[in-house]
Amino acid sequence: MAKLVHEWDTDAQGDGVLVVRKARGKIGVSELEDYLRCNLVGRWQRRYAILLNASEETCGAPGLFESDTAGDCVVLYPVDPDADCPVCGRCGKCRAQEGDV
Repeated sequence: MAKLVHEWDTDAQGDGVLVVRKARGKIGVSELEDYLRCNLVGRWQRRYAILLNASEETCGAPGLFESDTAGDCVVLYPVDPDADCPVCGRCGKCRAQEGDV
């Protein structure tokens, strides 16, 4: 199994994001959760949101049904219960509440 690595970066709007990369193969959700629990310490152990692009522009991408040995990358947005919503940046209604998944 390929090793995951992470780094802090900013998105196009300048918001801080956690980028997790895998050199070969796809990153699964449970693999990502395990990695975050074991490799982030202190204040970095928190809730994160993942924005998925399931728009029409992603349909029919080359290699849709072929095996893919290329790596994968996941961009995570920290969810701070006292800050603006990381999804829309303003409404606050998307904010994760205690006990939510």
